Amino acid sequence: MEILRRLTGAGMLRPPGMAAARAEYWLSVRRRKTGPKAGEVIISGQVQTDMAALLGAREGRAWLTLETGAIYEVELHPLTTTTAEFRVLPPFDGLLA
Repeated sequence: MEILRRLTGAGMLRPPGMAAARAEYWLSVRRRKTGPKAGEVIISGQVQTDMAALLGAREGRAWLTLETGAIYEVELHPLTTTTAEFRVLPPFDGLLA
């Protein structure tokens, strides 16, 4: 994997049907260098927020707003009651620049 960029910041996490909650995030933009999926971009990281926001993310989906104001749909995998790993779902063109 080739790391294209890393971002950290404070933003918001909004589960479906709920108000947004403050969130700290750490993410990496990576590209596969080899194999049948060479060239594929993967954006993943961790987010820390309040317990209600993570519990409210039914089916593991929510929207993450970055410090820049850009909003991306994410798939969450809870690690604790306040921390989750996530994968940014396409389209995510703004993160490739």
